[in-house]
Amino acid sequence: MSIYNPPSLQHLAVQSLLLNEASTISTLEYLPPHLFPPVFKEAFTGRHMQLLKAMVAAWPFSYLPVGALMETPNVELLQAVLGGVDILQAQKVRPRRWKLRVLDLRNMTQDFWDVWPSRKNLYCSTETESQEQVSSKLRRDVKVVTDLSLRFHLKEHQTCLLQWAQERKVCVLLCCVKMEFCDFPGEIIKEILDIFPPDNIEKMELSTNHVLPLLGHIASHFGHMTELRECHLTHIFLNRDMAVNTLAVTEISVVFSKFGVTHLRFLLENTADTLQTLELVNCKMEDSELSALLPALSQCSQLTTVNFCDKDFSSAVLKKLLQSVANLSNLTVEFYPPPLECYDPLEVFAQLCPELLDIPLAKRQPKTNSLCYRHLP
Repeated sequence: MSIYNPPSLQHLAVQSLLLNEASTISTLEYLPPHLFPPVFKEAFTGRHMQLLKAMVAAWPFSYLPVGALMETPNVELLQAVLGGVDILQAQKVRPRRWKLRVLDLRNMTQDFWDVWPSRKNLYCSTETESQEQVSSKLRRDVKVVTDLSLRFHLKEHQTCLLQWAQERKVCVLLCCVKMEFCDFPGEIIKEILDIFPPDNIEKMELSTNHVLPLLGHIASHFGHMTELRECHLTHIFLNRDMAVNTLAVTEISVVFSKFGVTHLRFLLENTADTLQTLELVNCKMEDSELSALLPALSQCSQLTTVNFCDKDFSSAVLKKLLQSVANLSNLTVEFYPPPLECYDPLEVFAQLCPELLDIPLAKRQPKTNSLCYRHLP
């Protein structure tokens, strides 16, 4: 015996609004706020582009997490959403119910769209709204938040977003929290960094086969990344005989020049209060380059993870490195290379490395800590 579950009144109302798209657009001002999320979600799924654009502009809450709905990037949907922001920004006098302040394009794992009733912070209070109206002429109204993961070339939806952002960076506050670049030309990375305010970037991952030229292009931005918490710099070798998107990581005789270390020191000095993860992988350094970084490194009080593997340091410089990080009480994961003296004769490893490890351990309070050297071949 089958059980009939009739559709809810809300579901019927949403379907009716979608069937009469033109009428719905003209009456959005009178649509109850609690119907906006379900109607928007159905319009997004059904590709009702004009309705989407109008609903973004008329959004009655301060926050709109569009990225949570866009599992697969779609240029037309993105254009509709951004078009709604354009409509909103074009209004000299914003209607009272149009309250969008943050458009979030990040692909969040949590499904925000199932918990709308409990998100009271999405509603703007009368007091807040009054304050925003007073200051609206003094600042950009809408903040657009995104992450960027660029590998080898720009995809169509990324090109769409970047072109839109570049043309509107004066009137829209753009925020990129996480940036990933893999085998991307340094001059293009610089152009992208020019679009987004550097003080909003919290995580930067750079994978390149041209370390020094890349650092030269973007060095001027490092000093302004005041909120940077993670920095990953990896030297890669792109195997052209393999599939286009396949990377083979290898060790190349890549030596940091004074030019490259100057940029890294500049970065460390200006992110000392926020940087939490520092990984320099397959980027060969010598004693002199490491020594130049130590004063800045010792000031990075928020570091929790450091990785200096695949470097060739003497025991004397490694001792200075460990003394520099010994007072960084937040460090919990640390990777260091064996000193050069351990390679010949090999038995020196068993004697010298424990002595070096005792330097930071002796200064820190007992706690869970993963501190190790790379295994010798």
